[in-house]
Amino acid sequence: ASSLYLFSYYLGSSIAGTLGGVFWHNYGWNGVGAFIALMLVIALLVGTRLHRRLHA
Repeated sequence: ASSLYLFSYYLGSSIAGTLGGVFWHNYGWNGVGAFIALMLVIALLVGTRLHRRLHA
């Protein structure tokens, strides 16, 4: 289980880091801020959906 966790952690951080760099290169700080906001919205949507499934 720990190897799956570490794999997911490093995969996610490498994807997010790469995308953050793309947003930085193309749009500067405004793009990085928008990227972070997008990631937060996605996390909230996933969390809300999981919460509804567990308490349905």
